[in-house]
Amino acid sequence: MRKVIAGLFISLDGVTESPDQWQFDHFDDDMMATLVAHIAAEDTILLGRVTYQEWAPYFPTSTDEPYASHINNTPKYVVSTTLDKVEWGKWDKATLIKGNLAEAIAKLKQQPGKNIGVSGSPTLVYSLLQSDLLDELYLMVHPVVVGRGKRLFKDGGDLKRLKLVDTKTTRTGVVILTYQRGNHHGQTNIRRWSRAVGDNPTFHAPCFVLSAAAQEKIVKEGGTTYIFITGDIESALEKAKAAGGDKNVTVMGGANAAQQYLKAGLLDEIQIHLVPVLLGGGI
Repeated sequence: MRKVIAGLFISLDGVTESPDQWQFDHFDDDMMATLVAHIAAEDTILLGRVTYQEWAPYFPTSTDEPYASHINNTPKYVVSTTLDKVEWGKWDKATLIKGNLAEAIAKLKQQPGKNIGVSGSPTLVYSLLQSDLLDELYLMVHPVVVGRGKRLFKDGGDLKRLKLVDTKTTRTGVVILTYQRGNHHGQTNIRRWSRAVGDNPTFHAPCFVLSAAAQEKIVKEGGTTYIFITGDIESALEKAKAAGGDKNVTVMGGANAAQQYLKAGLLDEIQIHLVPVLLGGGI
């Protein structure tokens, strides 16, 4: 059976809007090869309303190859509840999907042919993910923090588990992650930090805890020394560096802490651990 496959340019902070404004200096031959392979494996294009309205005035007369020929000659389906017709210049008209999306996609998948590709359309991609209608998603994660713009994932969605099936890194540092729908749910194994590290001395370096509420004090627990300090993040980092000598200082505490140090320009390196799960909420 045919697959529904979507691909998106995405920043480190999850932005998918207007990639032409932030990804141009990372587009290289490796990314081009990936995109060419994907369009060669599809013979149907699925578009959301916004992407259709952006593309319809441009691509029918475009000479931007190899995309123009592929997009203009490939059957297109536009998902919208507000449009009444979908034209495509001098080319064959696109088909409007205005009713039940799941039924429409089921009919398309039962037809013979190659993959059904979702082009752009992050809102549609998110809807397909939430409705379990997307078979495969590849994200081209750029080493860029955009800071503003529409993001692919929104609060309020359902928990979704995905399966990472492929990963590539381009020569300009873009990581191409390919996910398929997860078919396992398993039990979540939650351990507290103290239980996880146990008596492992690797985790027993001094931990500086920056707090505006707590008084400065030293607490020892489970082999780890916690040093509570007050002040700003710059002074806290200096104290940690002085205590660590020539060793690295690791900033822990989740997204809020990392965001503060990143914004202040105090991070030399950041590690982001991507888990193939859509939570549907949180920071």
